[in-house]
Amino acid sequence: MEDRVLVTAETTPAGGWRVGEVAERLGVSPSTIRLWEERFGLPTAARTPGGHRRYTEEDVEQLKALRDLVARGHGLGRDGQVGGASPAVLETLLAATRAVLRARTVSEVTHALVAYVRIVGGDAVEAGPAGRDVMPFDLSFGDGKPLLVTAAQPSVARFRLEQALPALLEDARRIVSLLRGQNGT
Repeated sequence: MEDRVLVTAETTPAGGWRVGEVAERLGVSPSTIRLWEERFGLPTAARTPGGHRRYTEEDVEQLKALRDLVARGHGLGRDGQVGGASPAVLETLLAATRAVLRARTVSEVTHALVAYVRIVGGDAVEAGPAGRDVMPFDLSFGDGKPLLVTAAQPSVARFRLEQALPALLEDARRIVSLLRGQNGT
């Protein structure tokens, strides 16, 4: 695949982790990691000149987040109904999860979450007087003014957000923490 990086002494002095080592760290099989990479496009593991996968710490953190989503019952990318959700709803959640996992800045994480909220039928607004439709989710992660989720109640959009957003936010918080650790902020 064209978006993979070739592992060399210059790009990764330690060479990265082999798939078996990563699988052991995560408590899954190497074939599961390969399947996730094929199905979800995450992570884009570097390759040795011999074609063997090598994973960075960032790759391992993405896989941990993905493992945790699957463990919580998210039917990411599966066909048919999962947990009462249609394939379209699951695809939307999968796209949001991918965007969060691939984010390189806190702003990108927030943008991915706002896009998800709007696609589902809600909105994100700067904090102000709390109205009936405001939900207790801040998408700003402390970057600027609080950005709150709104969705009419009762509504399908609100129901979907109440079901999926807490888990998505938990993963987003993990990614934000990693990003802040990398940037020293």
